[in-house]
Amino acid sequence: LSERATSSGGGGKGGDKKKVSFQAVQKPLEERVAAVMSELFSSHDFDDAAQCFAELEAAPSDEQRATFVTEALGAMLEQNAAVQMAPLAARLVATLVARGTVTKQHVGDGVDALLDVLDDVVVDAPNAPVALGVALGALAKGGHLPPNRFFADDAAAAAPAAAHAYLGAADNAKTV
Repeated sequence: LSERATSSGGGGKGGDKKKVSFQAVQKPLEERVAAVMSELFSSHDFDDAAQCFAELEAAPSDEQRATFVTEALGAMLEQNAAVQMAPLAARLVATLVARGTVTKQHVGDGVDALLDVLDDVVVDAPNAPVALGVALGALAKGGHLPPNRFFADDAAAAAPAAAHAYLGAADNAKTV
């Protein structure tokens, strides 16, 4: 995961809801994704978060789309309540797949990148493997992971068993 400056997407005093839009902002992609995720974790507004992801880049490359996934799941891992936030992050990724903002291939590439740094993330976030397992389990159960990417055999047949194993890590995981 990249180093991030603290940024906030909205939610001012008095319950004012601030719509987040990043079209004119020139911050690095990782910081903009972190801001969207921060807003999602506070507001639980999936439509707004999905729209913000769609606006992050005018014509995002495959690498940038995979970065959306890596940074979205990474932002979840950085939360104090990462295991509780995992279903929210998974639901957002599922929403992005459903809307065509990212593909299952982008999800797979993003998860691979996150898995590459998971050992480092665990130093600051000891619950990261459990939280990531909950998110991946929900994505697998919902059919939002690329076929044969994380399973040696038929992904459709393996997904329920893998999802069950991941979801067993936390009682509050939900299907997305």
